[in-house]
Amino acid sequence: MLGQKVKAVRIVASKRCVAALAALVLGATSGSCGMIQRLPAAPNAGLSVDVTDFAFWSPLNGLAFTASGAIITQDGGRRWQPVHAVDDPRLRPGISAGMPLARFVVEGRVLQTGTRAYRIKDGAWRPITGPPGQGVSALSFLSDSSAYAWSGGSFWTTSDGGGSWQSVSDLTHVPGLHMDSSTDGPFEGMLVDRLYGWMSSQFPPSQPAALFATTDGGRTWAPVTLQLAPGKAPDWLSTPRFFDSQRAVLYGYRAGAAAAGWAWTTSDRGRTWSAPIPLPAATFRASFADRLHWFVSAGARIFATGDGGATWSQLPRVATDWWELPIVFVDARHGFALVTSQDKKPSDPRAAGACCGPQQHHQLFATDDGGQTWRVSTTLPAPTPSPAR
Repeated sequence: MLGQKVKAVRIVASKRCVAALAALVLGATSGSCGMIQRLPAAPNAGLSVDVTDFAFWSPLNGLAFTASGAIITQDGGRRWQPVHAVDDPRLRPGISAGMPLARFVVEGRVLQTGTRAYRIKDGAWRPITGPPGQGVSALSFLSDSSAYAWSGGSFWTTSDGGGSWQSVSDLTHVPGLHMDSSTDGPFEGMLVDRLYGWMSSQFPPSQPAALFATTDGGRTWAPVTLQLAPGKAPDWLSTPRFFDSQRAVLYGYRAGAAAAGWAWTTSDRGRTWSAPIPLPAATFRASFADRLHWFVSAGARIFATGDGGATWSQLPRVATDWWELPIVFVDARHGFALVTSQDKKPSDPRAAGACCGPQQHHQLFATDDGGQTWRVSTTLPAPTPSPAR
């Protein structure tokens, strides 16, 4: 129930709830069955567009990928405008539908999407050349010129925005670090300054997830010891999310029959970490707005805490046809969710791609009240009618 403090939540769907969910996906507005109330778009607001990837770096500023290219907002998603295409044919809108991988860093001047990065130059997004190697598994930027990369089994740095790279250390000799054969590096990596950084690796089910830290700019790496629940080593771990110079949180989850999720906090720059804080769902869709306000999604459910995970509230359910709900909260009130709907009728067998089943659509929704209500965010200006001849 909305606002109820819970330690764990279990939902049993009824036929009435399923019908209400289908109606909401199709555009109906409903507050029944504990579902979220969508706010309708303004009349003649423009064209609603399919979104496959998105990133926000403040409550007002963000970017999204559509089938026609990138769009950008400066007012929290109320208005969007097309932006210059990146002059790199490898970058396509959306890497994987429903799996947002794009991130803006350095106040929106650098775009990181997947294992590639771009920066604004001469009014367009231009690719940053990566270090040599079989692939870049992780990138971290301190500024638009200072960056770090995990590639080719090594850790690299650049001070000229990717014009040249210098190898800092050989990662193949880090004890306990399991390399990803496809990219020769860890799953995630980040530095908070020129000395302190973290990287994580995960190889379930053969190896549990592991976290490593450096205090000398990546020259040496050491495993981080986290307190774990007995017999529940995580399959996946994030790198820390810092709120100031000392306080941060990281999270992880375990899949399978013993599925569970946890978070750990630090107040001494990662030298020590708290006991595991149980999350209300085993998921990698978590967003930490600040050190107290956290959000976790699991399917159509979103959970929120305002006390750093001591207690959780279940928010109204969001209508989505996908097994996960990507969310990003930039503060305690402003958040974004990528909602998936699926065509209810089979595709025309003569249409291209009909072999792959019903077509999915992805819309970006925004909330200004901490997830109580949502509005369609990605609406482009209506096209200007052609003058009569």
